[in-house]
Amino acid sequence: MKNIFKTIKQHLKLILGIMALGLLIGFLIGKTSNQHTNTLAHQDEATHDHELEEAKAEVWTCSMHPQIKQDKFGLCPICAM
Repeated sequence: MKNIFKTIKQHLKLILGIMALGLLIGFLIGKTSNQHTNTLAHQDEATHDHELEEAKAEVWTCSMHPQIKQDKFGLCPICAM
């Protein structure tokens, strides 16, 4: 009977140790992932600001004639599309 409790106690220590290690690894991975997400969000904001600046200076092109560039929406001078 003592051997059974001793074996259960040893296995319980092993299981708790593995669980603690798993929690630690999960915490470290989550923290790294969160930092990466914050970095991406900051880059996304910078990209969004840049896109807003570009939107102010829009250039319209004809899908059939991309060499035609106009500063406003309108018909293509070549194909009138």
